[in-house]
Amino acid sequence: MEWESFQQFVELFLGSRSTSFNNTTDQIELMIEGHSVICTRQEFDIVNNRCLSYTLAPTYLYTSKEIEIIADPIDNRISMRLPHEPITIGDDEVSYTLSSPSHELLLSFLSSIPKEEIRDYRRMIPARYILQRFELGETDTINLFDILLRVVRISYSLKIVSSGQMPVVALLKYANSFLFNLSYNTGSAFKLVHDISDLSIDRGSNSYRHFSHPDEIETPKLFYNMELIEQYNLALSSNDAFIKFIAYYHIMEHFFDDVYNGSLIAGVKEILTHPAFSTKKPKEISKVIDFIQKKTKITRDAFLGNELEALELTLKSLIQFDVLYADLNAYDPSLINYYKTHEVSFSNGDTVDLADHTSEKLPKKIAARIYKTRNSLVHNKSNTTRVKERGIYHPFKNDKELNKEIPLMRIIAETIIVRTAEEI
Repeated sequence: MEWESFQQFVELFLGSRSTSFNNTTDQIELMIEGHSVICTRQEFDIVNNRCLSYTLAPTYLYTSKEIEIIADPIDNRISMRLPHEPITIGDDEVSYTLSSPSHELLLSFLSSIPKEEIRDYRRMIPARYILQRFELGETDTINLFDILLRVVRISYSLKIVSSGQMPVVALLKYANSFLFNLSYNTGSAFKLVHDISDLSIDRGSNSYRHFSHPDEIETPKLFYNMELIEQYNLALSSNDAFIKFIAYYHIMEHFFDDVYNGSLIAGVKEILTHPAFSTKKPKEISKVIDFIQKKTKITRDAFLGNELEALELTLKSLIQFDVLYADLNAYDPSLINYYKTHEVSFSNGDTVDLADHTSEKLPKKIAARIYKTRNSLVHNKSNTTRVKERGIYHPFKNDKELNKEIPLMRIIAETIIVRTAEEI
């Protein structure tokens, strides 16, 4: 990283929290809560030069014998006990240290953040809390790198050092093993961060609102299905994309039997009432049998079971696709093009052109995207054929992409709840 770029990052992260801020050719100096924070160009160069001894990636750095990778706490709210002191264990072969990230890893991380997205990687910590956990005298100065680690959205790293050379893939396997042992024995759960976007603030799925102020909400005019409301509240209260997706899917699934059986009954009735039908003709009776067998057949072929058709029928009967398009466009116009041009990579979920809301193929396309993604979430089988059919969802690795599906799921679920409600 260049010194000038570093100065810009520091100003973007800390400028608004400082009572004074001064960038010069050779020094950065700022004041936070009466304490001086100084970093000279020489100090920066020392850290930056140490980075040259590593192969750098946005979320980790490594050599043939060691790796340091960002480890992010998984907030399970009740049992989470975050360590304040470094955790170090090891033997003659491998040593592990979970602690605050090194200054080198911090620089690698900063250099990977697009400047236009920097606000998504800041912790919204008031200035008076930034200095917590620093034991400071009145005249003490503070290392700027340590201050940055308080306001950037990285808190921990896992460093692994091996006595012998090994590829980075092996080092990452050791990292996964250590974090599992840690969570199993202490309840403190962490995930390895492979993509910096996993650390950005999610400004999407929970920010969607129909009203700007509670005062604008009128008294209810409908009674809603309580089972659906329970699932809806579960989705809204969770920060986990997996839980959100499945909860919204359960709202759709609630109607599968009704719509599918209704379609089955209508199909049989159509055969029975046709003027050519006669109970005296075995061929005509066979048509009824074949129709029922076809509709209820469970196959090994990917996504051809009756559940997919039930989802499609549910969408057809309860969703107005022009309204769905308008709601998504109002929420985030970029999603329309995203769904049109991006498959769901981990499930092979179909692209969907929501703008073409008069197309007869649209319900089938939406249903296929949702159903394939649902299957990759709930059917995590190792069978090679099934993996090719369904794909496998990897928590943490794919959750950013799964989050992109949540607005579509939420708007469909909300529409179903409203369309199936009863008047008060």
